[in-house]
Amino acid sequence: NIILYFQFRSFSVNIPELFSLDLEEGKEGGSWLGISKRGKLAALTNYLEAWQNPDAQGRGFLVSNYLTDNLDSFAYLRKVSSEAHLYNGFNLLTADFRNTPDHEQESQGVGFSKAILQALSAVCVRSPGYGTRTNTVILIDREGNVSFTERTMLNCDITQWSTNSFHFKLQE
Repeated sequence: NIILYFQFRSFSVNIPELFSLDLEEGKEGGSWLGISKRGKLAALTNYLEAWQNPDAQGRGFLVSNYLTDNLDSFAYLRKVSSEAHLYNGFNLLTADFRNTPDHEQESQGVGFSKAILQALSAVCVRSPGYGTRTNTVILIDREGNVSFTERTMLNCDITQWSTNSFHFKLQE
């Protein structure tokens, strides 16, 4: 029996992460979704395996550990990959939304200043003549109702946007 509970704690100097908590006995403190003030996000999904190891480590701490660790997304996933045998099956999604160029971007951006690379590493790039023009959000509820909303900048003017929304039910 899993009790859904969101840890209601405000972002503060002492507690820079916000994530849901699993209160199931033996798994207390694990999480499946969270974000930090430093721009790190993690989501965990389980998948059913024919055989479950009853002695496997709890997967929920993969989320909270990523949010509090100083490793970047790639390094953390590499570490988790080497320890995957300790857990039952899972999918772990991590993201780092800080404006810091990664090593791949720096090697591709030879000749560009650090300031340009930092601007281009943002989740939503805003620079003259180049940048993010469209944002898309897809939500699906437990009844299979889908909400697809897309917002697109018009004429490279950040004050003009066109929004299109579509709603439908997933087919069985």
